Amino acid sequence: MVSNIPKDKDAGIDRSRPRRPDRRVGALGCFNIPPDTLAIKEKTVPGTEALNDFGNFYYGGRASDQKLHHYIFTLYALDAYLDSVDEGATKDTLEKAMAGKIIASARLTGVYQNIQWK
Repeated sequence: MVSNIPKDKDAGIDRSRPRRPDRRVGALGCFNIPPDTLAIKEKTVPGTEALNDFGNFYYGGRASDQKLHHYIFTLYALDAYLDSVDEGATKDTLEKAMAGKIIASARLTGVYQNIQWK
């Protein structure tokens, strides 16, 4: 649950997956999330969608295998809407637009492994 976002502020979320210690792959992103958003339901987009590193709006990445891997969700609280950024912006464009506007952030790392039951 996301709470206590001032009503005149904005939020953005990024979901990425580390590939190597020096590189994360952006699998999906969203910005201009209304500040009264308390939950994000599965398969919904709560704001304006950004392109992922694969050039798509939907989840991008390799198919799940049996290897253990991590997903990193980062939520940014911004002091203003990103009015100058259009749907389909890249992660680089969003990072530049958010510079100087981030008032708080939170990160959640989830661990996933696809287990094949016999």
